[in-house]
Amino acid sequence: MRSPFFGDLADDDMAALGAAMRQVSYPAGQVVLLEGAASSVLYVLQSGRVKLYKTSPRGREQVLRLVRPGEMFNEVAAVDEGPNPASAQAIEDCTLYLLRRRDLLQIVAQRSAVALAVTRDFARRLREALALVEDLAFRDVTSRVAKILLGGQAADDNPRAPWLTQELLAAMAGSRREVVGRALKTLSLDGAIRLERGRVHVQDRLLLERIAWTHEV
Repeated sequence: MRSPFFGDLADDDMAALGAAMRQVSYPAGQVVLLEGAASSVLYVLQSGRVKLYKTSPRGREQVLRLVRPGEMFNEVAAVDEGPNPASAQAIEDCTLYLLRRRDLLQIVAQRSAVALAVTRDFARRLREALALVEDLAFRDVTSRVAKILLGGQAADDNPRAPWLTQELLAAMAGSRREVVGRALKTLSLDGAIRLERGRVHVQDRLLLERIAWTHEV
């Protein structure tokens, strides 16, 4: 499976990774891992969707990102031996590959291309985390929702997907469901999107892009 993580790895590097991985499946709704728990496993998503999120003491949820097929997660805990930095939950039936820390570190030590791929992935995730902080600090809810629908936090996701609910949009935008509902209505009145039977259809992508990048708090 080619992915942002695997990139252009040689066949022997791919074979080494494949031999060390174990395949598991999770149904939609099942929690894959919990924030703060001990872990020594890196996950690579083969199919389905997984959300990574943090939960406040009062139970409020902030979605950090949606994991797409081919992407990995929990790499921080797999490398530094600390607890899971976030929780993960399947939002569709999904299949995952598991790679244990000891196997990952052995492969990284022996194969420089894999080590570089892991380093690049860490750099990419850091950029995404900084972009999320920027969005939450400087953009209003309507702008953040527009960016999500364009693919800013849910790249390649279909806004009409049945699992992309207003509740999930709110958790991704760092807001509440009723606020996101008003933002969607505003985008609809502006002509950027069309709401139909609980689904979102992008009507004017250029307008949506302008709203996503120009609205500030």
